[in-house]
Amino acid sequence: MAKPPQRLFISSEMLLVCGRKGAIKGAAANCRQMIRAAYKNARLEATVSWLDWDMSYSVKVKKCDDDHRKLFSLIKALHEAMKAGKGAQVLQQILKELADYTKYHFSGEEEMLAKTNYPGLGSHRAQHQQFVKKVEEFRQDAAAGKLAQTIAVSTFLNDWLVNHIKRTDQQYSEHLNANGIS
Repeated sequence: MAKPPQRLFISSEMLLVCGRKGAIKGAAANCRQMIRAAYKNARLEATVSWLDWDMSYSVKVKKCDDDHRKLFSLIKALHEAMKAGKGAQVLQQILKELADYTKYHFSGEEEMLAKTNYPGLGSHRAQHQQFVKKVEEFRQDAAAGKLAQTIAVSTFLNDWLVNHIKRTDQQYSEHLNANGIS
């Protein structure tokens, strides 16, 4: 007599019933596929955490804060697509939007810094150029089909944005505010 199927809880929302030996092959294969998908999503959640923009990211310059919110939303769109299993499908479009928007944002930010003779403009601009170059590399890889894994892209974008705002952009806040830009 066959033993009853085992129950395996993958999450609070998903109950899978997996049979033991002698189970219908299709059901067992479907069960394995669902377990792999749940495991992949759990790895994604553990690997790519997302932070929403909040006031701790403010540089106290409205235009820059608004631009940073937009950049956060673009990266969040990639993260949400990845959670839905559609990261590879939207990667090229999001990278294009990100490349276009960062060029717009960086030029505006650098213009404000130049207009006020910000002493750290050279190194700031160099960081922007490195970011643009990296995003362009990601775009080329995605177009060539070399980027099957979107986790690395999402992690880089998230980490770069957070670190750049917190460590670099927030340094110019006082300078721009003192020069009448807020």
